[in-house]
Amino acid sequence: IVSMILGLSFKFTYMGNAGRWFWAIAIIIGYAYSMSAVGLVFAKKFINGNYQSAKSYFLFGNLVLVLSYTIFSIISSLTEKEKLCLYIGDFLSIIPHFAFQRGFYGVLISSETYNDPELSLKEVLSWEYRVWFSCLMMYLVGSLCWCYLYKLTTVRPAPLKLKTEEQSSVHPVDVINKPDLLEEKERSLIDDEGINIRDIVKLFRSPQSDGSKSKKLILKNANKGISYGIRKNEIYGLLGPNGAGKTTAMNIMIGEFSPEHGEIALAGKKADGLCKDTRYLYSDCNVAYCPQFNTLFLKATCEEH
Repeated sequence: IVSMILGLSFKFTYMGNAGRWFWAIAIIIGYAYSMSAVGLVFAKKFINGNYQSAKSYFLFGNLVLVLSYTIFSIISSLTEKEKLCLYIGDFLSIIPHFAFQRGFYGVLISSETYNDPELSLKEVLSWEYRVWFSCLMMYLVGSLCWCYLYKLTTVRPAPLKLKTEEQSSVHPVDVINKPDLLEEKERSLIDDEGINIRDIVKLFRSPQSDGSKSKKLILKNANKGISYGIRKNEIYGLLGPNGAGKTTAMNIMIGEFSPEHGEIALAGKKADGLCKDTRYLYSDCNVAYCPQFNTLFLKATCEEH
């Protein structure tokens, strides 16, 4: 908005005639559209799934931009083939930073005059300036990232693929000789109402201890067959030391992880490890989840929360 206001106020060439103003606005919006999606995907996929860490992406993004321009400059200096350089630039336009500057530069050099009567929209959109192509690449990359982000946030990761010799790790522990655990398991099987976890087994592949030189990942069992049943108007405490699997069990309930064995039941609906999307469990039930980190919105009242 600031760029548009300044451009109109001081009659900058990118807000000039022949459709330059339209394509300048489209490029600015396309940059915001693509970069917000890329930043969120980066945060979700690579920074421990923490959306608040999306701000860290911009440093990484600037490094990518500098690297792409460095590669482009080196290749341009080593060859006199102008078309080859342009094609390399076309390829690098998959990076929103690069596409933005390339498209905006095309708008700027199409004419040095704010109101150029000899300039036409056809000339602005010519392949020479790559204006429409850069804009298209930003919206295309942005759309792909938004679709991927939707998949990341709505589809549970699939259970681990286990080797034949690892299949025994999927079986829950036998609680036949542990009356308290057996009673809780039977309680979870009474019906599908309330909140129920049944024989949940969750495995992870993790690096070996710090003292080990081997880079081979080992199989760790976070939940070995946990079961519990909670009914309406009950206060239920899930206790255990650090690393006992409490958070993992809760993350399975909310769809962050898929169990290798077992199922969950919530308000009459069930889901096992093969269910990719568990949002239907919460579609028409009165159950809420409060994670370990701060979930308060500063501008919302207690009632709004």
